[in-house]
Amino acid sequence: MNTLEKLQEHLLNRTHLNNSPPVICKSGLTMSVQASETHYCSPKNNVGPYSRVEVGFPSRRVMALMPYRDWAPGRPARIFSYVPVTVVATVIEKNGGFA
Repeated sequence: MNTLEKLQEHLLNRTHLNNSPPVICKSGLTMSVQASETHYCSPKNNVGPYSRVEVGFPSRRVMALMPYRDWAPGRPARIFSYVPVTVVATVIEKNGGFA
């Protein structure tokens, strides 16, 4: 299973409050990667497959995510909206893959 396929599977592994568990990379990078009808993703549904996802609270600065940073008033500054899944998969791969 490649990283994109594993990411799509991870997004459907929802637990508490319709959220997927954090992505943990072998390098130690952690980040929330979410997609559902209530997240900033595409398509905006609960079944995928997803082309864009919401990323939140990476454990360190990830330059590849910066173009997607959400600056909306009242929103946390560490939310990245509508990030292409290919970008997220590349970040995961550059950090050693899924732990």
